[in-house]
Amino acid sequence: RVPLGLKQGETLIGSRTTDTESYQNHLRAKALFRARAINEAINVWEPVVARDPGYAPAWSLLATAYALAPTYAPGVRNSPTPEARNVVQSYLEKAEAAARKAIQLDSRNANAYASLAYTQYLRLKWADAEDLYRQALMLDPNDPDVLNGYSVFLGAGDHTKDALRIREQLRALEPFVPTYSIFTADAMQR
Repeated sequence: RVPLGLKQGETLIGSRTTDTESYQNHLRAKALFRARAINEAINVWEPVVARDPGYAPAWSLLATAYALAPTYAPGVRNSPTPEARNVVQSYLEKAEAAARKAIQLDSRNANAYASLAYTQYLRLKWADAEDLYRQALMLDPNDPDVLNGYSVFLGAGDHTKDALRIREQLRALEPFVPTYSIFTADAMQR
């Protein structure tokens, strides 16, 4: 027996599911999400969290999918209409609620903090987003989704060198995820 620095009753993995169907669907939704089939991913994750409401990883990535959904919704992206703004606001509220639920369920889930950071970034709360991304990276400095989100955030804030450094780390971890490569190419053009 080797002490791991855990408190009484604490486990190394904070939030997992024993429901194999929920887990399989979570993995399926994650693949859809990475392929940027955002609405399809949401349609898979929503039943997962309804079936297994204590499954923090599903909640955290569902939050990011909600935040991205308006970008992929026809007639919403960059539309100045009040209806489009209402759709964006509705998705951001759902994203923030899902991210906070994930943090409540597992305060050591790096993706949960990154999801909340992304919603704050979209709401132009840059300092809050930066703090949340740093918390996520302290929890898991090698989580590909966290690294991707933080790099996009840094690139948007004109920190291109830092964004590219993180993109190199991400490429070493996940060289075959097309979305990551697209964002890397975008960052290199700046």
